[in-house]
Amino acid sequence: SDFDTTLSTPGLQVRLTQNSTPFHQTNRLDLRLEAAHDVLRASNQAGRERARVGAALRETLKLFSDRLQLSAGLRMDWTDGFAAQWLPSVGLVLEPRPWIRARVHFGRAYRAPNFDELFHPEEGFIRGNPALEAEDAWNFDVGGELVFEKAGPFSNLTLAGCWFRREIDESIVFVLIN
Repeated sequence: SDFDTTLSTPGLQVRLTQNSTPFHQTNRLDLRLEAAHDVLRASNQAGRERARVGAALRETLKLFSDRLQLSAGLRMDWTDGFAAQWLPSVGLVLEPRPWIRARVHFGRAYRAPNFDELFHPEEGFIRGNPALEAEDAWNFDVGGELVFEKAGPFSNLTLAGCWFRREIDESIVFVLIN
């Protein structure tokens, strides 16, 4: 049978950035605050609501005429029904010449299950799982870019490559049921 389901998420995000130049080096401080409220209404199950809050602080320092960029950040995520999580990250960008850039980044990620993953109604072969744990992961990526002002008929051509790895605990996947 048909069910009527509505999922809505009103939210608010605030971003603040402060730039400074201590000791003739470029410094950038970013602060981000987020709040959201998930609401699920369905004709075949009880309504559900939950709050989500996040805050992130990232510091970026550019050194040696902006040829080296160091960044470090810390994010806090909280979703109603799950414990607050602290998510650190660090990154480095090296630009030895204006046309070549190498970068590396390492950080922790977290994702609480969405309402569909938790409460999807049973359809014979699939259903939600209210006992799901949040995903927890460590991310690592390394990459590079080559930038050409002029390449044949093209201008500002960028060739970029990246290798990405994520180690996930408690990965959320849909499993067919019988």
